[in-house]
Amino acid sequence: MTLPDLSLDLLGPEAIVVAAAFFVLTLDLTVLRHKPALFRARAAALAACVGCAAAMLWLVLLPACASSAMLALTPMTQFLKLILLALTIFTAVISLNARFTRHVGEFFALLLLATAGLMLLISSDNLLMIFLALELLSLPLYALAAFDKSSLPSAEAALKYFLFGGISAAFTLFGISLIYGITGQIQLAAIVPVLQAQPAEPVFYAALVMTLIGLAFKLAAAPFHFWAPDVYQGAPTPVASFIASASKVGAFFVLARILLTGFWPGRGGAALGGFAPGWMPVLAAISVLSMVAGISPPWCRPASNDCWPTPPLPMPASRSSPFSGPPRALFPRSFST
Repeated sequence: MTLPDLSLDLLGPEAIVVAAAFFVLTLDLTVLRHKPALFRARAAALAACVGCAAAMLWLVLLPACASSAMLALTPMTQFLKLILLALTIFTAVISLNARFTRHVGEFFALLLLATAGLMLLISSDNLLMIFLALELLSLPLYALAAFDKSSLPSAEAALKYFLFGGISAAFTLFGISLIYGITGQIQLAAIVPVLQAQPAEPVFYAALVMTLIGLAFKLAAAPFHFWAPDVYQGAPTPVASFIASASKVGAFFVLARILLTGFWPGRGGAALGGFAPGWMPVLAAISVLSMVAGISPPWCRPASNDCWPTPPLPMPASRSSPFSGPPRALFPRSFST
């Protein structure tokens, strides 16, 4: 198998974001090392926002439709990349007043690297490139979820996120390897004629299910959603907002691209009375499970934790109740100096 060439013009926005990540890290470790934490956070956030703005400008100047052997740029992918960069800027802005770490350079660098992985995921037209982009997205998110070193729930959330993510990555890679073994292709457009020219084999459905498992994990779709509550609760607020917004945009789009572009001949049917094996019944089952699992019965409401009891957290004996005194601000405090 010969790997196709990449167009450097199409990789321009991603390269700018990666360069901004290394610039932020170098700036924080050298020039800003002995500055107050709030000043370092503002400088790193400013550099990250400038890098994202430069990538957005590069995207606007690119032609509306361009493609290489592994990447494709369409008006839809261009629009989604602009949305992802805007979400990254928003996450950098709301991280200014957060007080969960003093390692601000590493935080913003990991945020930019996750954004680069999302941008590659959006424009990938190759199964191998999709998997690499998923891992480039996932690894920084694992670290970001555990960035609050003083919080035990943050460490627990990152551990669960990492374990579930590693298992789902194994399923995805196994499914991709089976697809390549069946078709001999990793390009999404080249898989379609091979699937149309031969009847679907049972191993194809196994590969389809394994690939969907990995993407369903990224979407937090049932029954692969058990990591989501812990991560959203334990991760720092800016990180949780980024995971819940930007990563879901990329995962939904790549799922649609894989199914509608590469696996369209194996779609099957999920209509009542017209059932046929394929990815449509699997997707319908996951959708129903996700909608049902998100509804708690009336006897399991937070008024009384009878269904899922949790032990009360120990309160420090030498301090008063956190609810005493004047009301606190709803927004997180600034970085400590």
